[in-house]
Amino acid sequence: MAANATSPIRFDQQTLAGIQASLFETFNGDFQFWFRADHWHRLTNDGVSDHVLSEAKDDAEFSKLLDSAAQTKHAVTAETVSGTLLAVPIPRASRKALVAVRKFAGENSRWLQKLADFFQRDIQSQAELVSLRHENQAFLRQVTNDFEELTFLRSMAELLEISELSFDFTAMAETVLPTLKPLLEADGLILIAAEKHAAEGDEFDVQVGSPIVWAGARCIEPRDCQRLVERYRAQCEIQPVVKNNFEGTAEAQDFPGVSSFIIVPIVNGAEFIGWLLALNRNNERNINIEELPWEVSYLEFGTHEATLMSSSAAILATHARNVELFREREELLVSMVRALVSAIEAKDEYTRGHSERVALYGKRLAEELGLGEDYCERLYLTGLLHDVGKIGVRDAVLRKPDALTDDEFEEIKQHPDKGWSILQDLEPLNYVLPGVLHHHESHNGRGYPDGLAGDRIPLDGRILAVADAFDAMTSDRPYRNGMPLAKAEAILKDGAGKQWDPEMIDAFFRAMPDILEIKKTYQPRVQPLRQPAQFA
Repeated sequence: MAANATSPIRFDQQTLAGIQASLFETFNGDFQFWFRADHWHRLTNDGVSDHVLSEAKDDAEFSKLLDSAAQTKHAVTAETVSGTLLAVPIPRASRKALVAVRKFAGENSRWLQKLADFFQRDIQSQAELVSLRHENQAFLRQVTNDFEELTFLRSMAELLEISELSFDFTAMAETVLPTLKPLLEADGLILIAAEKHAAEGDEFDVQVGSPIVWAGARCIEPRDCQRLVERYRAQCEIQPVVKNNFEGTAEAQDFPGVSSFIIVPIVNGAEFIGWLLALNRNNERNINIEELPWEVSYLEFGTHEATLMSSSAAILATHARNVELFREREELLVSMVRALVSAIEAKDEYTRGHSERVALYGKRLAEELGLGEDYCERLYLTGLLHDVGKIGVRDAVLRKPDALTDDEFEEIKQHPDKGWSILQDLEPLNYVLPGVLHHHESHNGRGYPDGLAGDRIPLDGRILAVADAFDAMTSDRPYRNGMPLAKAEAILKDGAGKQWDPEMIDAFFRAMPDILEIKKTYQPRVQPLRQPAQFA
């Protein structure tokens, strides 16, 4: 056999060593390994080709033996002058035909053939066992992935169910994207906003904005994320865009650092809200791809990842719509509240602005007490409505310039109950009822309507009682001018622990600079005047 120069071709040395050990144990001797490329090549112990069969007579005969074993995929024997030559094909070691060859001196070829057949069956059984083990591992990974995805989608559904107005679209995405990224096995997952720009008439031109939420590695610049979506936006409007092996394409020159990506639109009806962009599939789970040669696409984005991103985008779009509807409802409630307040103020021009100032003072006082943003906003609406019951008080009493009689004062004292009656059927405004009903209770229990004392008075009532008293004392009324600030402060301090909760009084004075600024800069809302209809 001639030794010719050829470019080295390497085989997995560990696999060859395992086969060599099995052959030695079975046949009690070393074998040579040969593989087929353009010719038959012999491998050295380190898995590198070093010889190639020539067209010489001896080499040709030997080549026929190797061809026979490779083509039939069964062990073959050949009788030579010096003994029996045994060739055993090992198809599992490489996609090329690999044959192990050894010469036995004076051995019976029939028994060698049977032993080789048993050896091949054993090797095949081992290969099938390894393949089944790999398949089981793949199935386990798939079940694990499916379970993680179901858990993720369920958590998103629960988040969608419990989220409120304060948990807006961006906040939702900031919660979702870090959880979604590992399921996609992407280096980075980015939410890119859609921006509306005024066009002709009432139309808007929707353009690709900047990244607003970013989970994972920042493998490219934010501007490149924007340009990448702009480049594939038209395709994305039809279906998700999935690109693998991107670094080898002409387009990749404009986007260094991008090897693969998915772009999915976030659409609310016909309106684009934004896009989800997953960058660069990774192998964070350290799966040995060489052990699973049939999983050639494991490190590529595919339909599975695109579908998961599309489902997430749909949930984000649903939440965005819910937030929009929630805000519209809140705006409707605020508009209704302002309409009720306007109805009160239309009866008494001297109290114009009183309800809104009390609402602003109460909100600032709640902030000083460290209450949450939602609570402060709700207390503001409660303050706007705290005197709505005065709609039911006679104008003669409400606008009387002189001191009230006992009966008239009793009529005035009914306004908390009247306000409760007006509002109690409005379920979305149920949270205002405690403040509306109890803002005239006293800390010592001598207030009205229920004579509650101390902590039995709802917190809304205790806060608004201080805000209401301050504005009433410092505002002009038909029967008197507003009292000086120093006198009002003295009355509040003296009434702490008696008429008002001392904790509320302390917080009020801590917030006094802001409250005085509110009083100074406040301007009542100007009621619109209808223009007479013009007829031709």
